[in-house]
Amino acid sequence: MINWKEISDGDQWELFTRDFLSELGFVIEIGPGRGADAGRDILVSEQLKGRVQSKKFSWLVSCKHFATSEKAVGPDQETNITDRLKHHSAKGFLGVYSTMPSSSLINRLQEYLDRGDIEAYEIFDAKKIEAHFASAGMSKLALRYFPISYGRLRPIQQILGTKVEILCDVCGADILARSVLETARANIVWECN
Repeated sequence: MINWKEISDGDQWELFTRDFLSELGFVIEIGPGRGADAGRDILVSEQLKGRVQSKKFSWLVSCKHFATSEKAVGPDQETNITDRLKHHSAKGFLGVYSTMPSSSLINRLQEYLDRGDIEAYEIFDAKKIEAHFASAGMSKLALRYFPISYGRLRPIQQILGTKVEILCDVCGADILARSVLETARANIVWECN
């Protein structure tokens, strides 16, 4: 569905992750940046609400973009998770990966959870992210980061089985085709003789 290779590098993946989590309703406490980050790509929070009270829950976000190599994210790439959580005063670990986590990483995270070393963990892999795109209608986000995939997923609608072209009188561009790939504005004037 989405070609994750449209995002060219890890910096862009971190920016995508920030915008994706923001769309899901997380509060971005610390966004991505270049340089030493002590094992934190992004720090987000959410408000957990109970019947009587609510509390802020902080997540340490780790972004891994291995779409080109298609390798799984394992414990060798996610080191010192509990130390990183403590250092950034986070309660949970949130991995956002363009591929999948390895079984050994999931087992390690589950061990941390079972021992009480972390309060929660969640992994957004490629398929889970795609599911959110489909269910939450994140078309602007898809257009910004995945314009080619977006064009395939949101084809120009056909009217009565044929594609109708609406051409600009000035430049001759197909307005509907351009609107799939970029923000476009046009005024349509109907004139009857």
